[in-house]
Amino acid sequence: MSTALKAEILARAGYQMQQLSASEGYNKFLKDRYGFDGIQLTGSQLVLTYKMSQNLGVGLESSSLSANPKYKTLNEDEQEQQIKITSIILLLTAFRDSWEWTAGYGTGTLNRKFYGYNDSDIVTSNIAAQAGTKTSETSDSITLLQALYHIINNKLQWSAGARYTIHQHNIPADDARPGYNARGVPEPQIFDLGGIGLLTTLTISF
Repeated sequence: MSTALKAEILARAGYQMQQLSASEGYNKFLKDRYGFDGIQLTGSQLVLTYKMSQNLGVGLESSSLSANPKYKTLNEDEQEQQIKITSIILLLTAFRDSWEWTAGYGTGTLNRKFYGYNDSDIVTSNIAAQAGTKTSETSDSITLLQALYHIINNKLQWSAGARYTIHQHNIPADDARPGYNARGVPEPQIFDLGGIGLLTTLTISF
């Protein structure tokens, strides 16, 4: 007589890092304007997964990635820019031996706090009033594919792996900190927050 497999709850905490591209769109604008050649994001994740069978589970992830790159103004004053991404992602995971394969879809919120100028038309008479720090927030969808290998595969798991995300935000021309074209005119640009990231996790099963 067969015995039904007991469902499990997996609770996970993880650390992740990812470097953004600087090749095009708003990413390239940040490189040209501020010198940010590949912003390094780091952060954490919390995941609850319901493992409904030996090979399949569904879960929910709450994660946060951030960076605080430094920037020097023309007056050599140092300013700290802030980039923070918070995400809620629904996950579908396949389990095989010491491997996990995950696909996910959810929403990511981007919060940018940048030093800069309120107007592209800066002259000596208005520069003092224009300078300052502005905050902008946008939301868009996020899709991911992830592979994890369990280095320690007991009730307490230690794992390492990688994920590929598709996550782009449209920065409009009227944004508090828009991108500018070669003529210095604000224009809508895509901020690509996707790419390959590395992560390590600790998981306990109940």
